Amino acid sequence: MTVYAGPPPPPGAAGRPRPRVGWFALGALLVVAAVVVGIVMLVRIFDSGFLSVEATVPADGVAHQVTVDTDGDRYLWEQQHGDAECTLRDADTGGSVTLRPVSGTVTRSVNGDAWQATASFDPGSGRLSVTCSADAGPAQIGPALDVGDFVLRILLAVVVPMMLGGLGLAVLIGTAILWVTRPPRGA
Repeated sequence: MTVYAGPPPPPGAAGRPRPRVGWFALGALLVVAAVVVGIVMLVRIFDSGFLSVEATVPADGVAHQVTVDTDGDRYLWEQQHGDAECTLRDADTGGSVTLRPVSGTVTRSVNGDAWQATASFDPGSGRLSVTCSADAGPAQIGPALDVGDFVLRILLAVVVPMMLGGLGLAVLIGTAILWVTRPPRGA
């Protein structure tokens, strides 16, 4: 007995072609962007201003007019192991500025001198009259460290480049696998 099997199946369709070279470029660009973004974000952590000095007040018992930014609390710094006795007044209102103790120990080095934050305060109008006792040392005023913001900046400086670099590597690996397993374009 003869069984009719029908016509042979049509030839298989050619597989999808290799990805374009631009996919390799995209993956490489993402990896390079991760490195650049990581460096920029790390530099910005320490360039955010909390190490800057907005005013230096000599220990001479004379009131000095200084202007500071009003974008957040400020630290009153004295030389480490020194003793600055300063009073601050808001030059616009004439009111006394309340100095609050700093929680923990915050130190920094400026031009080879070690300084310690001894008080934090709200800068009010930003125009201050500062008097430091002639019997004590000089003082400096600068932005207070916002620990939450500082930690967030560090986390972002780690996570964002890792995500960009990971995405770039995934694109490179995926494109390489497809390049090897698929037929060339036009074949």
